[in-house]
Amino acid sequence: VLQPHCKLLSKKNAIVAFDSVEGQQSLEFLSTKNDCSLFCMASHNKKRPNNLIIGRLFDRSMLDMMELGIRRYKSLQDYGGSVPKKRIGSKPCMLFVGDMWEQSSETIKLQNLLIDLYKGDPVDKLVVSGLDH
Repeated sequence: VLQPHCKLLSKKNAIVAFDSVEGQQSLEFLSTKNDCSLFCMASHNKKRPNNLIIGRLFDRSMLDMMELGIRRYKSLQDYGGSVPKKRIGSKPCMLFVGDMWEQSSETIKLQNLLIDLYKGDPVDKLVVSGLDH
């Protein structure tokens, strides 16, 4: 999704991010080793099924993490029609609609994390044709 600024780690590491200090230390180690300050981690266990953890580091230390439970996943193909091919460097258009995004500190933090995650390279001008997804 975020190419060329992402790296997929496929080794199955037993990381429990919120339950132990060791989990956070493992995430900090992997992030430092791969030179990244933002991460996403998918996990599934009996206590927390179908989770997505989004986190941010500052100065190689955990700054914040959010855990999202995925209840009903739908891919772009599930919405019908042709799915445009994503181009490298294109910018997503993100809309945060509703009062919910301004009332809770948790949703404000989630909004900030998502914007940081999908921000990409800074640009001076935005070409409308570059908004392809």
